[in-house]
Amino acid sequence: MKKTFLSIVVLLILSGNMANAKAKPIQLNANGNLLTDMKSPIVLNNTSFVPIRVVESLGDYKVGWNSKSKTITVICDGDSLQLTVGNNVALKNHKKISLSTLPVMKDGMAYVPLRFISENLMLL
Repeated sequence: MKKTFLSIVVLLILSGNMANAKAKPIQLNANGNLLTDMKSPIVLNNTSFVPIRVVESLGDYKVGWNSKSKTITVICDGDSLQLTVGNNVALKNHKKISLSTLPVMKDGMAYVPLRFISENLMLL
């Protein structure tokens, strides 16, 4: 499952460069299956962002959302990652780590930097 997540990150990074050049929407491909039933990923400042529910749809990841605090929690294999929209500090198993790209809200939906999620949950 973690290899799938890394594959998607690589595809999004490559797709992001092509999407900027051709102005086509980015598409997610997980193990050869095109994920079409969700909002498109976005690229901001050369970083790929996905709606947080995309992470949950990839399999072993459980996602929580607190609309009052705008906090996102992602749990995988007992490890947790907590991000807050607009905040440059995340919690990885309750330890503070810095984010270079912050989670954002767009059209009422929380978007997270996919690379940050994948790197931090894969390396736990």
